[in-house]
Amino acid sequence: MSLLREMIKEEWRMHSELFGGRNFALFPVVIFAASAFLVASSFVTGFTVGQIESGILALLFFLGLNVGSIGFISKDRAANLIGENNLLIYSSRTLPIQQRKIVSTFILKDLIYYAGLFVAPLSLGLVAINYFTPYSFLSIATAWVAGSGMFMLGVSISLAFASLYNLGKEYLAGFTLPLAAVIYYADVGLLELTPVAFFNNPGIGSFIAGFLPFTVLALYSVAIFKPSPGRKSRTSDAKFIEVRNWLDFDDTGIVAKSVLQLLRSSGGIIKIFFSYGLIFSFYVFMMSQIPFLTAGTAAPGLIAALILSIASLSTYNWITLNDRPSSYLKFPIEMHEVFDKKLSLYLVVSVPVSWVFMAVNTNLYGPTGGIIGALSLPSISVYLVGVAAYLSGLEPNEMLFGARKFTIFMFSAGTVLVPMFVAGLMYSYAPMAISVGFLLFSMVMGLAGFHIFHEAARKWERKNK
Repeated sequence: MSLLREMIKEEWRMHSELFGGRNFALFPVVIFAASAFLVASSFVTGFTVGQIESGILALLFFLGLNVGSIGFISKDRAANLIGENNLLIYSSRTLPIQQRKIVSTFILKDLIYYAGLFVAPLSLGLVAINYFTPYSFLSIATAWVAGSGMFMLGVSISLAFASLYNLGKEYLAGFTLPLAAVIYYADVGLLELTPVAFFNNPGIGSFIAGFLPFTVLALYSVAIFKPSPGRKSRTSDAKFIEVRNWLDFDDTGIVAKSVLQLLRSSGGIIKIFFSYGLIFSFYVFMMSQIPFLTAGTAAPGLIAALILSIASLSTYNWITLNDRPSSYLKFPIEMHEVFDKKLSLYLVVSVPVSWVFMAVNTNLYGPTGGIIGALSLPSISVYLVGVAAYLSGLEPNEMLFGARKFTIFMFSAGTVLVPMFVAGLMYSYAPMAISVGFLLFSMVMGLAGFHIFHEAARKWERKNK
């Protein structure tokens, strides 16, 4: 219990130190308010209670996948990512503590910590349904229990794949390929083996059926888990001059430096696709649960463009991950030049990747709105990244758990994305008018985004003088 207590304290200490104690403590309140607003808005726009509940459970599952992916990170890579904080999971290498105990405690810590910090306020947002139709607090409690289970299911799956990957890629392939074949050909009702079963039909039997499989999976993952050993020492050819010459617009070398950092960091360009893939997978899941998005009045191309513009923020996070404003003070470079080059690189990386997923979306759901969505996507992305840069500069992760910045960002993004989302849903009523309006509005917001980004550069330049 002492290790669990220390892990929880360390998690809280790390977050409160990064984002400010009071500012971080208010974060669950912001999550609750945002959840209640989105639940109410979804209900008003025609989503059923069941669809809203499915969306929350799916969101928590994909959040769990993301949190559990720490298993793929070796100790040295994790140090590069989050510094020396929160690396107790790897302390079995230096301390007389069994590795299995550390990993199992880490999973339990995640369940307790995030069930309170994220799952509880997100589930309590369902109370907004009471404004429109009776919705019992027992249903909210059930959603919280099932949501916590879905979150841990995501963590368990990520950790299981990480454990197999760290043992060897042949183990991963030997496990996943037969499993995928069984699932595909046997037509297994997978949802009946997840916490969704308990949510749909609360009871002891459904609780066991929904929670036992991922508990066994988590225990199995702990039993075989072995942290990735990290990379061996290596040398690389001097590519800076070559990359800089290839990038004609890079007169300062900032873009070349960022490109090399991105390509040589763990995962390289693959992690960009992975970040997009998680959000796009959530979108695909919701499309399968809400048929009217594809079969009714909506334009899937426009909806996907909005989802992918949000996903593109992960690109800005990756290209600024190794940067601090102070690191540029020793060079004869103005801060606004750094920001301008980061924006150029952001567009060079994010736009092609976004269009790849737009092509996948067209293949899945048809071409309706696809061209307009693809043309609008860069402008929407520029607006979102402009707001993010203004609030957090070159450290966008600061915005993630900070109540004040997160609230401002959510409001700034929502005032643009929500009307565009509604327009996408109403596409069939006036295709031409909505297409033109969608494109023109996105262009205006793109210009606003460029202006905000340049103001962000001036703001952070003043702060670092």
